Amino acid sequence: MKLLFIYRNFLLLILLLICKPLLAQQTIPPPQSSDTERVIQILKGNSLRQKTVDSGFIIETIAGNVRLKEGITLFDCDSAVIYHHTNVLEAFGNVHINQNDSINTYAQHLRYVAADRMAYLDNDVKLLQNKGTLYTQNLIYDLKTNIANYFNGGKVINGKTTLTSEKGTYYADTKDVDFKNNVHLVDPVYDI
Repeated sequence: MKLLFIYRNFLLLILLLICKPLLAQQTIPPPQSSDTERVIQILKGNSLRQKTVDSGFIIETIAGNVRLKEGITLFDCDSAVIYHHTNVLEAFGNVHINQNDSINTYAQHLRYVAADRMAYLDNDVKLLQNKGTLYTQNLIYDLKTNIANYFNGGKVINGKTTLTSEKGTYYADTKDVDFKNNVHLVDPVYDI
């Protein structure tokens, strides 16, 4: 009888040891977020300040070697302010947007509305993709559609070809550009 009791407890112990890890390995689904709930994450920065304004909203200021992330898009800059109540990022100094390692955009100032995935860039804006580079002072870039627009003059350089215009639309997915108003093409063969 004592041997049966020990054997039964031994089997229960073995069963518990086998089943416990299986119970502990339940997968918990990641939190779902819609496009309207895109979160700007702080990856690094030399200093961080949080401030709660009178209305109860939180504002974070990050300075020095700032790196932020939203979805698969990385943002680097000298300093940034995140307005959590509107989910808006404002970045200053040496701004670099790296969109999925295929499109790189640079500027000195950025206002990014995460809910709409709209980037408003100004001051020495440069958008690079493959061999072509777009230069302008103001650029509105829709990261959902990968379409960028400039309205106050821009220049696209691809190899030895330079095309300038007052207005333009850049389609990053197809690498096409629509030029409007005072379009000028300079190429080793043509000057149109």
